Amino acid sequence: MRPLISPRCILLLGLLLVTLTIGTPVAQATTPGLLITEVQAANTRTVADDQGSYSDWIELHNPTDTPISLAGYTLTDDPAQPAKWSLPASTLAPGAFLVVWASGLDQAPNDWHTSFRLNRAGEYVGLFGPDGQLVDTVTFGPQLTDVSLGRLAGSNRWVAFPTPTPGAANTTRPQAVPGAPQVLVTPASGRFAGPVTVQLEAPVGSATVYYTLDGADPTVDGQAYTAPLAVTETAVLRAVALDAGVPVSAVTTVTYLLGATRGLPVVSLTTDPAHLWDKQTGIYANAQQRGRAWERPVTVQGLSPEGAVGFSVAAGLRIHGNISRNTPKQSFRLYFRGEYGPRELEYPLFGPEPVTGQSRTDRARCGAALAGQGQTYDRLVLRSGAQDSWQCSHFTWCPTAEVVYVRDQLVRDLHGAMGQIAAQGRWVEVYLNGVYWGLYNLTERIDDAFLATHFDHDDWDVVVANTGEGPVENVAWEEFAGWLIEADLSEVARYEQAAQQLDIASFTSYVLLNLWARQNEDWPEENWIIARPREGADQRWRFFAWDAEATFMGTEHTFERVVTGDTLLGQVLASLLRNAQYRAYFAAQAAQHLAGVLDTAAVRERLDALAAALRPAMAAEAARWLPEPEPAVAVARWEAALQRLSNSLADSAQRLRQLSDPETLRQLLPPRAAPEDSAPPPPLPPGTRIALIVDHLAELTPGDAAIVAHLAARGAMVTVIEASDGSAPDPTQVAASHDLLLLSSSIIALDGAARYAQTTTPLIFWEPFLLERHPRLSPRGGTRSRQTDIRIVDIDHPITAGLPVDQPLRVARWTDTLSVAWQTSGPGVQVLAKHLFRGNYAILVAEAGAELSNGQRAPARTVFWFWHHDTFRRSTGEAVRLFDRAVDWALGLSPDAGA
Repeated sequence: MRPLISPRCILLLGLLLVTLTIGTPVAQATTPGLLITEVQAANTRTVADDQGSYSDWIELHNPTDTPISLAGYTLTDDPAQPAKWSLPASTLAPGAFLVVWASGLDQAPNDWHTSFRLNRAGEYVGLFGPDGQLVDTVTFGPQLTDVSLGRLAGSNRWVAFPTPTPGAANTTRPQAVPGAPQVLVTPASGRFAGPVTVQLEAPVGSATVYYTLDGADPTVDGQAYTAPLAVTETAVLRAVALDAGVPVSAVTTVTYLLGATRGLPVVSLTTDPAHLWDKQTGIYANAQQRGRAWERPVTVQGLSPEGAVGFSVAAGLRIHGNISRNTPKQSFRLYFRGEYGPRELEYPLFGPEPVTGQSRTDRARCGAALAGQGQTYDRLVLRSGAQDSWQCSHFTWCPTAEVVYVRDQLVRDLHGAMGQIAAQGRWVEVYLNGVYWGLYNLTERIDDAFLATHFDHDDWDVVVANTGEGPVENVAWEEFAGWLIEADLSEVARYEQAAQQLDIASFTSYVLLNLWARQNEDWPEENWIIARPREGADQRWRFFAWDAEATFMGTEHTFERVVTGDTLLGQVLASLLRNAQYRAYFAAQAAQHLAGVLDTAAVRERLDALAAALRPAMAAEAARWLPEPEPAVAVARWEAALQRLSNSLADSAQRLRQLSDPETLRQLLPPRAAPEDSAPPPPLPPGTRIALIVDHLAELTPGDAAIVAHLAARGAMVTVIEASDGSAPDPTQVAASHDLLLLSSSIIALDGAARYAQTTTPLIFWEPFLLERHPRLSPRGGTRSRQTDIRIVDIDHPITAGLPVDQPLRVARWTDTLSVAWQTSGPGVQVLAKHLFRGNYAILVAEAGAELSNGQRAPARTVFWFWHHDTFRRSTGEAVRLFDRAVDWALGLSPDAGA
């Protein structure tokens, strides 16, 4: 049994108590000479040192008009050891700045590194002169990640800089230092029946309070507080105290909810409107943008239905999801980072009991022990439920009449009840800068931080097969899944080997749940998350339910369709079921869950409970997001859809019950595929010269590298040429010195790439823009597809002659990210194969002189592939053979003849 509070926790608690007494920075400059002007004690990505590490740093400045010799000066983090580290003998020019790295390396070959480090929990930094006298010092308390402390020019006043300026003047917008007092606001956040009279008071007598009521950052250019103000409608108030324009308080954010409760908790998001709506930088105005560059600061407040404040913390805000980005009601993702405030949110969001397992940080572990209970979260998602909400009306293909809002939460809850780890969730009402934004499903995000909380491992492989979450790319998973699919698991030893790497219970419960829930066309190609710990005795892959908005909408996702289709999960399932032991287990699990968690009456009870929580808020949701003149009409439709879903649960159970017999399962399995022909490709004619045009040589993709190796094995002389560099060779000269051009889809310069299409050298490429009059797609921004098969439609062309036409041709074993090509028509342009996903074309070829859709003539033989070039490294034998045939045809060789 672990101790309630570990010795390390006691030490951290002691440090916390010490640093909390430090308060605001204390600075002293005894002479007008050398100064400490900026320090950063929590540098994780601001600036790297000469070693490539993100060390903390101290900035020195010569404010005088004469050079200062640094010989004899020392820096220290201990006032009892003023000479702890000596600055190298050098001279600092007038007005110059010098960055000294507080790395502990104690060296000065290029950059200077002190013998000590800074403590983000609080620190003393002293600068002493050659005579041993104190020249300048600063003492500070706990620091925020990647936020520096800096001296305002001409004063001893220190402020925080969210945008640090190492080696330059402190000219960016300042904030109050971490731990600064707040403006006193009366009353505090809460719910009120009518208008509220608000009073503000500065924590510093000489300061003036400025405030806003629309979420904007309060500044000296805003509204100054002079008398109590009336708040007559739901709003967020933000206030700051400024002394001569300098922040002397933190920004206080208060949420006033006016009106009766609808029975749901409230999440209030407050951020400067420019962070949302600015045409160039706003995340809502640029909803398709992703990544850290599109994260904005936000204050997140959680309030009970009655208005009691549960938490109020600073965090990072991003847009979340995929198709919801195309609707007015965006999904959000919250990041709790040290640069904003707490590195984790500690609050029992989903109930009073702490979650099982440990947090991944010492602070979280210690915090849970010190608090006695509590749940910690690095990241959270506010799901708008695009496919199962009234936002569905924005898509012609979406069955708006079946919207019930609760599908995703229901499926996750059921997976948890089946004994698996599932993302917890609950419904909340969201206010964005005081404006009602509707119903959202607040849930955990399944990632490495989530997994580290629920399991005793910190380092994870996470694979997300979900549109909009990025490509499925994990070597460990690919290798294991490939082995599992190809292995004959009817052999007991091989099945046991598979069970050592795959959590059989997790996989089986996940598959049974989705078969029962009748996932639509997104599954099993997409909408699954798997993960495994990289260390420890148990490194099995586990499956997690996620993005189940489209469940209970399909009618054709029978077991047969899953195991006979060419999807990765279907192949894995079919391979496992060839083992008699697993068939018995699968059937027994189906029967057990149908008698328990998936019992129709039990599921209806869960469904009714979810609906009951939402019911009081549905009219407000309809009024906010639907053009219905009467919200009651929309609510009535919602009730009818709920009833249809409830009625369909018996059919779901019946479908799954059919799989409760092992012999039935065996008979439904497709026959094992014959081993693929692994014969080496024929050699190319001696001296064949091929150029592969890529975006950056330094970023050669694994697929490009695989193509180079494959063609070299056939005897070709392959040259890799960079297209993006300003000194890139002229395409005409490249073409003249090569027999074939391969154009990687890594190229993003459309105009430059198109120039290669005008040469008379045969061309093979992977993107559609060369055949389009008006390019509508760049190589790094296409529609995502997960299918991996094509079907041959021209059996007479030399490239495809003899390839199977009665069954799909597997392009790659793994799901992939593809770009969409539009149909190209014109004499001489042929479609050789179709991609099986939504009818988009997979292979187009054009003879020299063929008329392209842009009205131009093809100057040489041209082959266009639909699937991404990086798929090549994972291609199966038939797909590689297809590629070789295309190369031979483009070079004018007979199929499979080579030399």
